[in-house]
Amino acid sequence: MIGYDGDLRMSVELDGVSVIGYVAESVADSECAYLGTDRTVDRKGLGRTPLLVAMDVPGTRMRVAKDYGDLELGGYVSKAAVVAGSARIDATAIVQMNCLISERASLGPNTKINIGARLHHHATVGAHSVMPGASRSRRTSS
Repeated sequence: MIGYDGDLRMSVELDGVSVIGYVAESVADSECAYLGTDRTVDRKGLGRTPLLVAMDVPGTRMRVAKDYGDLELGGYVSKAAVVAGSARIDATAIVQMNCLISERASLGPNTKINIGARLHHHATVGAHSVMPGASRSRRTSS
């Protein structure tokens, strides 16, 4: 992974795919292997391993896609996502678990749909965009 996202890592590993590590400016609070920064990572060592762009900031996603353009940026659609047959998903898009991608929806290059998000019919998410996931609000007692 380029950047670290614990939810994405969990989603990928629940589908039986191994994450070999992550590249980031600093070490995350995770047992996942830290591979170094953009400047220090052994890019040749990454070989033909598909790289998932994990960060949630669209401008950063765009920069990373350009910076790592010589390597293989991968995509991922969780087995626990519901995706309509008529949806169009770019090969570098990420759809995490418990998402709904409805009919004729379209995901552009390097997009990221976070856990539990819902993309309704005919909606389009453009290149390098991030769609927030569902979150549970906490009830507070009065």
